[in-house]
Amino acid sequence: MDKAKAALAAVGVDYTLIELDECGEPRNGDVQQILKSINGCKSVPNVIAAGTFIGGGDRIAALQRKGELREILEQAGCTFSGKQAEQ
Repeated sequence: MDKAKAALAAVGVDYTLIELDECGEPRNGDVQQILKSINGCKSVPNVIAAGTFIGGGDRIAALQRKGELREILEQAGCTFSGKQAEQ
């Protein structure tokens, strides 16, 4: 499991995952170029909550380690029905 998925699972947030490669999107393709034009980051993962770019894998993992990720996601209006993973 990558860093962002693990951090999101750790806080128990509900989320929709879009795997670009499973959608037939080539690496560095149109979607990643559009993401870069919107938020300056074309790398994936790219975590967006309520239309706001939260960060990539490293930032999401760091926010979770610092105990800040859940609060940021709550403020963005995310729901939490999943069980929080053990830290």
